[in-house]
Amino acid sequence: PQTGSGSSDIFSCLTRLFGTLLAVHRSKLGGRYHLVVLALQGMLRCLFTPYTSSMDSSLHLQRPPWLKNTRLEAEHATAYARLLSSICDPSVSAVTRSKNRARQELNDETKKARNIAGQHLQYLIMEFCRCQLQGRMDPEVRRALNPGYYAIFDAMSQDVMRTVNSALDAPGRAIFKIVYDDYRRFGRWQGA
Repeated sequence: PQTGSGSSDIFSCLTRLFGTLLAVHRSKLGGRYHLVVLALQGMLRCLFTPYTSSMDSSLHLQRPPWLKNTRLEAEHATAYARLLSSICDPSVSAVTRSKNRARQELNDETKKARNIAGQHLQYLIMEFCRCQLQGRMDPEVRRALNPGYYAIFDAMSQDVMRTVNSALDAPGRAIFKIVYDDYRRFGRWQGA
């Protein structure tokens, strides 16, 4: 596959637009996280190249028409990872609605936003495991994407991780174990 500047521009614009929407309207997301997850899943599939050997797998990883015969690069995965990090680890100003709140409440709002992100983005982790089985990702794209997935793991509770593990089939669990082990080895803050 080739890299097309038009396709990469579209993906870059989509990530910037999504990031802007989150920055401006995060407080209005409320019960609409399912829409955020669907959009993120679609963007994630763009980073994979579907295997062509099986008809079933190509149905799951159908790419948008503007991505036909095009491969996205590590810079696109970096932008996507930045987007995931901004969802999972929001700044205090991103989650507060009023400037008159006490400092203690600000920290609680940030923690609350992280918990909500961890609960909903478990479906993105599951989609990532499915996509790993049904398509391929260039190693440099995978390396660029890792910080975003580490941020999701940071936001997920152990109960949510157990739920993800039990919801996946056997091959998906194997991929999840590899991704989680990478997170524990490289992504988790270990302390001094």
